[in-house]
Amino acid sequence: MSFTNLKKKWKAIKSTRVTTIFASLAVIQFLVLESLQLKILVQHISLAEYVVPNLQLSRANSTCYLNDMLTPLSLPYSENAIFLIFHAFQLSFIIDSIIYRNTICILVATILNFMIGIFAIFQAQDSNALITGLQQTCTKLDPTYLYSSFTGIEVPHLAMAFVFTAFVAALTYFFYKMFGLIEYATNLSEDALNSAYRTRMIFKALLKVNLLFIFSYCFLSLGAIFPLIRNSATVTKYLFLTHFLMLIFSFIFASIAFFALVEELKSGMLSFMIFWGLLVIDLFYLLVAHGSSAAAIGWIFWILFTVIFLIVTIATFIFAILAFKNFGKGLKKYVNHLSLQEYESSLFLQKAKVIDSENHHDMRTWRSEE
Repeated sequence: MSFTNLKKKWKAIKSTRVTTIFASLAVIQFLVLESLQLKILVQHISLAEYVVPNLQLSRANSTCYLNDMLTPLSLPYSENAIFLIFHAFQLSFIIDSIIYRNTICILVATILNFMIGIFAIFQAQDSNALITGLQQTCTKLDPTYLYSSFTGIEVPHLAMAFVFTAFVAALTYFFYKMFGLIEYATNLSEDALNSAYRTRMIFKALLKVNLLFIFSYCFLSLGAIFPLIRNSATVTKYLFLTHFLMLIFSFIFASIAFFALVEELKSGMLSFMIFWGLLVIDLFYLLVAHGSSAAAIGWIFWILFTVIFLIVTIATFIFAILAFKNFGKGLKKYVNHLSLQEYESSLFLQKAKVIDSENHHDMRTWRSEE
């Protein structure tokens, strides 16, 4: 990336108060939530270092058996990895959406922010369930030390996640008010092409979110599914290997989909849709085969994450079909997103500054009413 492009992107971020505040909030959110999640990770490491030496290698005359406790102890690390990935993705996703004035992606980012808060609830619940289980199974462990990890870190992370969600939702309103129509009106004139362009943008946003879930699910599968395959009749090591390979190959087929979308390559999009259909089946089977055992041991985080992952995958598959149906209708000659040069045009800046002043007036009105 050249220095000139960086200057253009920086200029796009600073062009209005809303974009400047939004970008600043994204950075602050990343720093705060990432640091809190890193503290949770350190606490989980300390918890494992405290618990593991007290576990017994043999089941005989012991209720604190090593193999019984390693599986519950592995899940928190997967959850930590998922949150660290999510927070980094949100920063990149929001900044990129601000630069390219992509209202659809901003709306998706707002939904993701809310989902992070929901996931944080179940992370706290899983941690509490783990600590309760450790106390009941290994009575010689100090309960005061065990519960200090939950009350000290998980709750602040949960609270801050929802605080930032509220701020992001408020700024999304102003962003939509400013750029909701400009995103399409300055680029395409025909309603049919606008609709096709909007479908393409939604598909691209869903595909990016899908890749986020796929990358995160690789860690979750290693922490939540792999340790259980020895005692599972429905999820064997061969089925797990097939599932994990499908996650890895998803990145390849997603790249094919991005290329096929730009070039309107039907064979590429068809291959993507076939593979994505298989991925939907894989996730559905995994949820059915492993869902009951996960619920029995209180792994609500895994169940919720898998359900949302499945929904996003199905939505991506549906919009892939819709985008495929728009191939050959004249959209290829237009760019997939508004260029930075269009953001710097006098017409765009004139519109943006007018709306920005109105938003600034609205913000002052809200403060006066409060």
